[in-house]
Amino acid sequence: MLEWYRANSDYNQMMEDIEQLIVFLAEKIKNSRTISYQGGKIDLTPPWPRLTVRNLFLEYARIDLDKAQTVEDFKKQAKNEKYSKFDDWNDIFYLVFLNEIEPNLPKDKPVFVCDYPLPQASLSKRKNDFYAERFEMFISGMELANAFSELVDPKEQYVRFEEERVLRKKLGKDEIPIDKDFIHALELGIAPSGGIALGVERLQMLLLDAKDMNDILPFPASQLFSENK
Repeated sequence: MLEWYRANSDYNQMMEDIEQLIVFLAEKIKNSRTISYQGGKIDLTPPWPRLTVRNLFLEYARIDLDKAQTVEDFKKQAKNEKYSKFDDWNDIFYLVFLNEIEPNLPKDKPVFVCDYPLPQASLSKRKNDFYAERFEMFISGMELANAFSELVDPKEQYVRFEEERVLRKKLGKDEIPIDKDFIHALELGIAPSGGIALGVERLQMLLLDAKDMNDILPFPASQLFSENK
């Protein structure tokens, strides 16, 4: 992973950063802003579309997340038996996103999926009552980056950590203790910031038109731990 942060910034600036970085690499490696990947053409010319999570759920899953803020309401809208056995809101969100949203994302152009619900963005700055300033960047259906406006309010961050701890206990999952050192660091003060994590190997696969990640790794695990070695 490659991570970087930008002070006095937010997730909008991080979108511009990743656009500029990938276009720069494509022009250096391919001498073009249009690349080929697994038989398809991808136009990397900015600006890339910004699609909100709420609109994607409405369009492809017919779920209004504004009205699915509890597990019960989420299940009612999902109307699928395979989701009924889950009691964790995040588990249902992930399954719907994986099965009904990701397959419908554009394949011919990069896209930013923006403004995730707060339960999916525990370290992100709040955008409104239910959404946060977080995005994921996809190219050809493959997630390459995760980014957000950093949550720098220590009181809100503590509340979110506590809510997550209580929920995990209720669901019988291992509790994660609150990171008090992190909260203290926020109390000392930090500028508004944007942060991003980019999957380097996935970016290599894209730019080198590699189908399998093992094709671009110097020492693939499949070879290191082969029974024949």
